[in-house]
Amino acid sequence: RLQVRYAALAESDVVELLDAIAAGDLSPDDPQVRRRAAVDERFIRSLIRIDPSADPLRAVIAEVVRAARAAGLPLACDVGDAPVRASTDLSALRSSLLEAVTLSSSNGEARLTARREGDDVVVRLFADVADGAQDAAADLPVPGVAVEPLTAEGQAMLWEWRAPAAPVPAATS
Repeated sequence: RLQVRYAALAESDVVELLDAIAAGDLSPDDPQVRRRAAVDERFIRSLIRIDPSADPLRAVIAEVVRAARAAGLPLACDVGDAPVRASTDLSALRSSLLEAVTLSSSNGEARLTARREGDDVVVRLFADVADGAQDAAADLPVPGVAVEPLTAEGQAMLWEWRAPAAPVPAATS
């Protein structure tokens, strides 16, 4: 089970990156090297904390984490107690978050959160969208909304998705 859970970590090239730095082939001061390191650091931290087999929402989030790494997007992930009802359709969330990753600025960063808020589970993605991609981001099934003005890194946008949370099991004494 652990091999399946952590198999995606093999996608990281952090060992090769660190070997190249240690050999003097890459400089740790190079901004591109630092960005690659940041992408892999956030990728590893996120995947270690998320068990994609725990529930369907975590499976979607793990897929988004992998897509962000493939796109070279540093994605910070914070997933709390966020169990959705078994009948919840996650297809709009999945397609929107995966597309949002592809629309993200090559210089930007992103943050994904999922947590229970009252009777709902709320998933939020904050990401810098590349200039010119704002309309596409706003047209996704879970639409992106601009939250800050356009900068050199792109435009900060927010995707927010809500669904009923799974009931909390009654405590037994």
